[in-house]
Amino acid sequence: LRDVNGKKKPVEHRKKASQYLKFIKASQRFYRSYIHGLASHPAGVGEIQAVARRFNIDTSLADHTARDPKLHNAILLSCHRTLIHLGDLSRYRTAELDTKKEKDWGPAIGYYDLATAIYPASGVSYNQLAIISKAQGDRTRTLYNLYRALSAYEPPPTAFDNLDLELKKIREGKTPQTAQGPEDRLEPSQSANLQRWFPLLHACYFDSDDTEDYETLEGKMLKCLLEGLRERSLKTTAINRFVLSNIAADFAAGDRWQGKTHSRFYPIMAHP
Repeated sequence: LRDVNGKKKPVEHRKKASQYLKFIKASQRFYRSYIHGLASHPAGVGEIQAVARRFNIDTSLADHTARDPKLHNAILLSCHRTLIHLGDLSRYRTAELDTKKEKDWGPAIGYYDLATAIYPASGVSYNQLAIISKAQGDRTRTLYNLYRALSAYEPPPTAFDNLDLELKKIREGKTPQTAQGPEDRLEPSQSANLQRWFPLLHACYFDSDDTEDYETLEGKMLKCLLEGLRERSLKTTAINRFVLSNIAADFAAGDRWQGKTHSRFYPIMAHP
C-alpha cells in the first residue's frame, strides 16, 4: 500500500495483511471441517484414507465395502476439489505473507500431493505445483509439472496455454533460473548445465523450425547426462524428472499433432 506520493504505508499494510490472514485461516478451518465430514461419512470411500490419516480422522464407522457408485464418486471428487482449495489457500498465504527469503511451500505441496493421491486422473494438482516451482525459479520442475498436468487423463482447461506461455518465456530468455530443490543438487558443472539446457531444449522443440538450434543443445544435453551417469554424480530424483518430462512431452506432442492445431514438436530426445 502506498500514498499518492508513492511512499509505503506500513501500518495500513499490516492491517490488511492481518485481515487477509484471518480470511485464509477461517477458510482453511471450513474446508478441513468439510473434509472431516467426507472422510467419516458412513458410506465410506477407501481412497481418502490417506486424507483421514493426515487429518487424524476416525473412520472406524465407515463402510468401505457396500456403497453406491455415484455417491462414492461424488464424495471422492468433492474431497479432491477441497484439497485443491486448501492447497491454494496455503499457497496464497506463503506467497503473500511469508516474508522469509526461503519461503515454506510445504503445506501447499502436501495438499496438492494428497489430491493427486486420491484422484490421480486429474492434472489440476500438477498445474498448481507448477505455480510454486515457478515462484521458486526452478524451470525444470515447472516444465515437469506442466507436462504432467497436460498429459493427465483429465488435464485442466488451461494446461496447454500455461505450457505454451512458459516455453515461450524460456525461449525469449524471460524466465530466470534461480533455485533448485535440495534433492536435485548435483555436481556444480552438471547442475548448472542441465538446469540451463533442459528447459531451453524443450522450448526449442516446441517453438523452433531451426533443427540446428535444438540439435546442438541436444548434443550438449546428452553429453552432460552421459558424463553425469558415468561419474554417478546425478541424483535419481533429477534423472527421473528428466525422463518423465520427456515421456509426458512426447505424449503431449502426439496429442497436439492429432488435435486442432498443427504441431511443430520435434521428437523429444529421439536419439539413442
